[in-house]
Amino acid sequence: MTSCQLKSRHWEIQFGEEESPQVVDGEAVIGMYPTLTVSSPDIEGTGEEDPDLIWDISSEWPFEYQSCTNGWTAPGKMGGWFSFVPGTLSLPNGPEFQVNVAPFALTIPEYIY
Repeated sequence: MTSCQLKSRHWEIQFGEEESPQVVDGEAVIGMYPTLTVSSPDIEGTGEEDPDLIWDISSEWPFEYQSCTNGWTAPGKMGGWFSFVPGTLSLPNGPEFQVNVAPFALTIPEYIY
Protein backbone atom coordinates (compact mmCIF):
# COMPACT_ATOMS: atom_id res chain seq x y z
CA MET A 1 0.00 0.00 0.00
CA THR A 2 1.47 3.34 -1.01
CA SER A 3 -1.42 5.60 0.02
CA CYS A 4 -4.58 5.69 2.05
CA GLN A 5 -7.31 8.25 2.60
CA LEU A 6 -9.15 9.06 5.81
CA LYS A 7 -12.81 8.11 5.69
CA SER A 8 -14.22 8.56 9.19
CA ARG A 9 -13.53 8.76 12.89
CA HIS A 10 -14.96 7.37 16.12
CA TRP A 11 -14.38 8.93 19.55
CA GLU A 12 -15.45 7.82 23.00
CA ILE A 13 -15.24 10.80 25.33
CA GLN A 14 -15.71 10.55 29.07
CA PHE A 15 -16.04 13.65 31.23
CA GLY A 16 -15.53 12.75 34.88
CA GLU A 17 -15.13 9.33 36.44
CA GLU A 18 -18.82 8.61 37.01
CA GLU A 19 -20.29 9.78 33.70
CA SER A 20 -21.07 7.52 30.76
CA PRO A 21 -18.91 8.05 27.67
CA GLN A 22 -20.21 10.20 24.84
CA VAL A 23 -19.76 8.58 21.42
CA VAL A 24 -18.96 10.71 18.38
CA ASP A 25 -19.00 9.04 14.95
CA GLY A 26 -18.69 10.86 11.68
CA GLU A 27 -17.23 11.14 8.23
CA ALA A 28 -13.97 13.06 7.71
CA VAL A 29 -12.33 15.38 10.23
CA ILE A 30 -13.35 19.04 10.11
CA GLY A 31 -14.93 18.29 6.73
CA MET A 32 -11.65 17.09 5.19
CA TYR A 33 -10.46 13.69 3.95
CA PRO A 34 -6.63 13.85 4.03
CA THR A 35 -4.59 11.35 2.01
CA LEU A 36 -1.44 9.80 3.46
CA THR A 37 1.34 8.66 1.12
CA VAL A 38 4.54 6.69 1.65
CA SER A 39 7.99 8.09 0.97
CA SER A 40 11.50 6.71 1.52
CA PRO A 41 13.60 9.66 2.62
CA ASP A 42 17.32 9.93 2.17
CA ILE A 43 19.26 8.85 5.30
CA GLU A 44 21.00 12.02 6.53
CA GLY A 45 21.93 13.13 3.01
CA THR A 46 23.86 9.93 2.17
CA GLY A 47 21.81 9.10 -0.91
CA GLU A 48 20.77 5.79 0.69
CA GLU A 49 17.08 5.13 1.14
CA ASP A 50 15.74 4.66 4.64
CA PRO A 51 14.44 1.08 4.93
CA ASP A 52 11.60 2.28 7.18
CA LEU A 53 8.78 3.80 5.20
CA ILE A 54 7.57 7.21 6.34
CA TRP A 55 3.93 8.27 6.01
CA ASP A 56 3.46 11.83 4.78
CA ILE A 57 0.35 13.91 4.29
CA SER A 58 -0.03 14.56 0.57
CA SER A 59 -1.14 18.15 0.47
CA GLU A 60 0.30 21.60 0.06
CA TRP A 61 0.37 22.10 3.83
CA PRO A 62 0.74 19.85 6.87
CA PHE A 63 -2.69 18.62 7.91
CA GLU A 64 -3.47 19.35 11.54
CA TYR A 65 -6.69 19.69 13.41
CA GLN A 66 -7.71 20.31 16.96
CA SER A 67 -10.95 20.24 18.82
CA CYS A 68 -12.25 21.68 22.05
CA THR A 69 -15.30 21.57 24.24
CA ASN A 70 -16.77 23.41 27.18
CA GLY A 71 -19.08 22.64 30.04
CA TRP A 72 -17.19 19.69 31.45
CA THR A 73 -15.25 18.96 34.60
CA ALA A 74 -11.69 17.67 34.46
CA PRO A 75 -10.31 15.10 34.51
CA GLY A 76 -11.65 13.32 31.49
CA LYS A 77 -10.40 10.95 28.82
CA MET A 78 -11.00 10.10 25.20
CA GLY A 79 -9.89 7.54 22.66
CA GLY A 80 -11.19 5.92 19.52
CA TRP A 81 -10.08 5.25 15.97
CA PHE A 82 -9.73 6.64 12.47
CA SER A 83 -10.99 4.64 9.50
CA PHE A 84 -8.90 4.68 6.29
CA VAL A 85 -9.31 3.29 2.78
CA PRO A 86 -6.20 2.07 0.90
CA GLY A 87 -5.72 4.18 -2.22
CA THR A 88 -8.39 6.87 -2.26
CA LEU A 89 -12.11 7.02 -1.52
CA SER A 90 -12.83 7.31 -5.24
CA LEU A 91 -10.36 4.53 -6.22
CA PRO A 92 -9.97 2.15 -3.27
CA ASN A 93 -7.50 -0.69 -3.74
CA GLY A 94 -8.15 -2.74 -0.62
CA PRO A 95 -10.43 -3.18 2.38
CA GLU A 96 -11.10 -0.36 4.83
CA PHE A 97 -9.01 -0.51 8.01
CA GLN A 98 -8.93 1.23 11.38
CA VAL A 99 -6.10 2.93 13.24
CA ASN A 100 -6.69 2.96 16.98
CA VAL A 101 -6.09 6.03 19.13
CA ALA A 102 -5.26 4.93 22.66
CA PRO A 103 -7.21 6.70 25.41
CA PHE A 104 -5.57 9.91 26.57
CA ALA A 105 -6.26 12.36 29.39
CA LEU A 106 -8.35 15.49 28.96
CA THR A 107 -7.13 18.14 31.32
CA ILE A 108 -7.47 21.86 31.80
CA PRO A 109 -4.11 23.56 31.12
CA GLU A 110 -2.58 25.80 33.74
CA TYR A 111 -2.93 28.68 31.32
CA ILE A 112 -4.92 29.27 28.18
CA TYR A 113 -3.52 31.48 25.46
